[in-house]
Amino acid sequence: MDDDLFKSESDLEDFVASDINKLLPLNRPQWRVYVVLNYLRKNKTLIIIKLHHSIGDGGSCVCMNLCLSGKYESELLMPYRLSFFNKAIAFLSLPLYLPTMLRVLFTLRIDDNVIKTR
Repeated sequence: MDDDLFKSESDLEDFVASDINKLLPLNRPQWRVYVVLNYLRKNKTLIIIKLHHSIGDGGSCVCMNLCLSGKYESELLMPYRLSFFNKAIAFLSLPLYLPTMLRVLFTLRIDDNVIKTR
């Protein structure tokens, strides 16, 4: 991108506000990356990443941002370890939920809105 595009932080905010509403074309990759070198003449690089929610959820985007910034520490993402009891409960509860998940999966019609309340 043009290094002189953002002369102030309000220029950046205006750009993000206008770009956030632009749809990602379906015949193109579902992500965009903007790189601005020498942001605000402070010898800093600004990276703006826009991606479709099907590519990354909140947790994976946080991991990606931490990796890009060089501050990735697994303890920041999950500060505690799961106990044997918690792991056993999670493992044993899957068979209980599996029939319900399969029923929903196989009975869901394409035109159903899964979010609406009935």
